Amino acid sequence: MPTLGSTEVLVILLIVVVVFGASRVGDLIGGIGRGIRQFRTEVREDGHSKGSSSGESAS
Repeated sequence: MPTLGSTEVLVILLIVVVVFGASRVGDLIGGIGRGIRQFRTEVREDGHSKGSSSGESAS
């Protein structure tokens, strides 16, 4: 399976910007970042609630 080099990735990104426009690509990347941030927050909160409840039952 061939690997993508830096030149190929830059060409693909350039094509995406030309097709969708810079503002839509920025909005898309911002939405992905917000989703990742929310996912991390939920995982962290879920881990704390499970850790505290299991710690209380073990004592």
